[in-house]
Amino acid sequence: MSEAIAAQHDQAPGFRQASGFRDCHAVFLASACGGDHVELRHRRRRLDADPLPGLDTDADGIADASDTCIESHNPDQRDSDGDGIGNICDADLDNDCIVNFSDLGVMKALFFGFDPDADLDGDGVVNFSDLGIMKQRIFGLPGPSCTPNICDQ
Repeated sequence: MSEAIAAQHDQAPGFRQASGFRDCHAVFLASACGGDHVELRHRRRRLDADPLPGLDTDADGIADASDTCIESHNPDQRDSDGDGIGNICDADLDNDCIVNFSDLGVMKALFFGFDPDADLDGDGVVNFSDLGIMKQRIFGLPGPSCTPNICDQ
């Protein structure tokens, strides 16, 4: 990775270097207009058993090593679809490991309903607060979660 790209990588929004985790990886993509560009993708993966014992980044009472959503307070660890990523940070409703318009379509179909997977905040109904959570995560990856999950492959 060139020094310029490495510098951009280290300054990417949400980039945080932590022992035992790989936070971002650069993906080189050919541009439709010619030339290459770099897309930074955030992905948190476990690399060893427990690199920072007892660390609780989101102060929810669950150590990061066992937390289904380490950056959002979720003491109940609710993961209604069983994908290993807590609902509060899992707006990926179709489980393709990216939050996009497909997920927005699923949420639209379930709006004002009682679907546990689309009820991201756990208040019992799919509504504007869930849409707000999805809006914050659109075009990003679900998580991050330190528990084994479907996006770890």
